[in-house]
Order: sequence, then C-alpha cells, then structure tokens
Amino acid sequence: MAKLGFSNSRVFILALDGLEYELVVRWNLRQLMQETFGKYPIPKHYMHETEEGLTPYTPIIWVSFLTGRHPKEHNVKSMWKYNGVWDKIRRLPIISWVKGKRRIFKKFGIKPQLINRSHYDFPTIFDIFQPSKAVNFIGYNAVTEIWEHMNLMFKKKLEMKKVEQFGWEAYHKICELMFREMNGEWRLFAVYFPILDLFSHFYMNKSVKKLLIAYQTFDHLVYKIKERIGDDCLFLILSDHGHEIDNHRLTGNHSHQAFWSVNVETEWKPKEITDFFYKISEWLGGERNGA
Repeated sequence: MAKLGFSNSRVFILALDGLEYELVVRWNLRQLMQETFGKYPIPKHYMHETEEGLTPYTPIIWVSFLTGRHPKEHNVKSMWKYNGVWDKIRRLPIISWVKGKRRIFKKFGIKPQLINRSHYDFPTIFDIFQPSKAVNFIGYNAVTEIWEHMNLMFKKKLEMKKVEQFGWEAYHKICELMFREMNGEWRLFAVYFPILDLFSHFYMNKSVKKLLIAYQTFDHLVYKIKERIGDDCLFLILSDHGHEIDNHRLTGNHSHQAFWSVNVETEWKPKEITDFFYKISEWLGGERNGA
C-alpha cells in the first residue's frame, strides 16, 4: 500500500474509457477495486446531445480532468479540431446535423487534428508536475491512428472478429508503449486505454463472456503494473463514464456515472471529474489551486 504525505510521492494513473462500476463489482475484480473504490456522477455539462439524448462525452470529460477546469472554461467540445474558420462552419445550425462532415471536408483536403494539448490554454497536471509521462492520453497526446480506426469501427457495420482484432491490437500497442515509458524517472505517470468502451458498445446483447474477459484482462494488467512500480506509488484507476446495464441489455449506452479506485484507504470521495486534478496535486505535494 502506498504511503502518502511526502512531496516526493509518485502517482500512477490508469485511465479506462467506459469502465462500468456495476460490472467491476458484479464480477468482483479485486485488482481494479483496490483498497478504496466507488463511483462519481457525470453532470450534464460534461455531456453532448446525441440521437439517444444527452450522453457523457469523452474529450470534454478528460480535458476537465487534465486541467481541473469546467467545460465552459477550457471550451473543448469535440474529439476532432479544425482551424478556427472550419470549426465555426461545422457548428452552424444548418451544418451541425449533417452526417459525414469529416468525409466531406477531407475531399477538399481539410483534415482535422485529434484534440491535444495545443487546443486549450490551461496547464495540465502533466505540465505542472515534472518529470511526468503520459501515454496515449486523450486530450493530451493520444495516438491519432487508434482513434481514426475506432471511428471507422463505429461508422461501419464490421464483423465482430475485425472489431476484436483491432481492439486487442490497440491494447497490446498501448501496453508496449506504457511499459517502455515506465523506465526512467517520473513523479506522475498516466496511460489511457479506450478499448473497453469499444468492446462495451459492440458486445451489447451479444457476448457477456467476451466483455468479462476484457475486464479480467485489465484486472490482471493492474497486477502487472504494480509489480513494476512497487508499493510506494499511489495508484489511481478511473473512467470517464460507464455503460448502462439491466436484465435485458448488459451494456451499450454511456451511463451517467464513472468508476474510480485508489490503493490506499481514504474517506475522500470525488464529486466530479475535476476533483481528481486537485487531489492528485495534493498527493504530489502541490498547492490545491494547481498553480
């Protein structure tokens, strides 16, 4: 168990897109649960409008995590960013509901960037605490190719076999980057995996067993990471949202709650995603305002 209260404490963050609290508990995944675990709500200002209604939106949530700022402050609204003129055009009422805008823009040679550190003004937790390392972290330095392929998965009706192949290839690629970057000096380390969200959408009503295997894989990954970093590092696991479950549908749509756990006993409980920015700053010996 990590020891806290020292300015030289280290923090490791395992960020899992779409990890559902109810499934972690149902399947009794002890490595993911750690000493303290729970769920926190996702308020409306971290959501966007879809055909199914308001749903938690990944880039908005994670940039708020990185900066400790609410969405109205950092102003990140989408996964992809064009230059200022084209961003304004695609949000015009007559254009915003048109499907396939990215494909149309691409024909004119207009390519977007995956949202990254250059697209907002506030410092991130990685900028404040040095040395730090971030691997494939959405809103900061995520691997564009992975997200381009994920977009194709959602837009095309692909065979489950192809979805699984891509998902596990992405998992192993991120693991390889993570274990390589773990070498060397760091106070803060964070890695982001998007594949649980992908599998949760595609396994809806199809394969509980395969989704369980994916969850168990991450449960074992926690054990392997802890073997490498030792017991004196604070280990934080969190998601940006979960997936709705009931007796008729295991998962699919984003739920309005998210999972978190830490490898110490604590009475502290987050009320929303921005709380983690300030708590990590405290763990690392910084000021609460993150300055």
